[in-house]
Amino acid sequence: MHLLSELVPASIFLLTTLIVIVAARVKIDANFWLLVFITFGYAFLLNLPRNFQELQLVHSKWNWSGKIFATLLAFGCIAIFKKRLSPAKVGLTTAFLPGSVKPCLIFTIVYLFIIGTGSFFFQGKLPHAMSMDDLLWNTTVLPDFSEELMERGILLLLLDNIFSTDWIFFKARVGPGILLVCLLFGLEHGLLVNYQFKFAFDAFNFFRTFFVSALAFTWLKERSGNLIFPTIAHFGTEMILTIVISVFF
Repeated sequence: MHLLSELVPASIFLLTTLIVIVAARVKIDANFWLLVFITFGYAFLLNLPRNFQELQLVHSKWNWSGKIFATLLAFGCIAIFKKRLSPAKVGLTTAFLPGSVKPCLIFTIVYLFIIGTGSFFFQGKLPHAMSMDDLLWNTTVLPDFSEELMERGILLLLLDNIFSTDWIFFKARVGPGILLVCLLFGLEHGLLVNYQFKFAFDAFNFFRTFFVSALAFTWLKERSGNLIFPTIAHFGTEMILTIVISVFF
């Protein structure tokens, strides 16, 4: 039952996506069913090692094994569904959209500066100590890249295929998918559901991850056309918080 409760954020994300599809009168096609399959597969594999100790490849309080399984799933989906999930469209490319490098670089620097400055105003929301496990988790790119590959890469591409990208948001072509991916990221960090399906909502973490981090990462992906800047921004966020906690607490 605990594993089922951990699928709640993914279920809310998919239900919201379906509501938007119906409201926008968009045809439900193979992209939607692939979105459902991958989203549930992602949430399931990500949380599986937490429920079965024998599946923990790395013994740590952090979910290294879940991240490894999720990353393997992402690459497996790209290999199997390569017609819909080509590496270039997912963002696994070093090519940038024309004129995107400079604004994305400036945006990333400004974003990380804001994160660094903001962390001093919300120190009460940060942990007051870091173990070696914490340091390894926050200073290793795998956890951040895993989320970017799946959420800003695969899931965002499927959402863009479903809704199209007819909006212009600070010179990035986006669609409803940008908000839906941000919703998923926010729910993963702000909605807690225990094995008895009792809900706890952390408004601070939801706001921070939806309206700040996820929106920034998703814009960087849509503006640049690849996962380089989103991964740098995501990894940079964890590094800055690690430095702040290590030096000032």
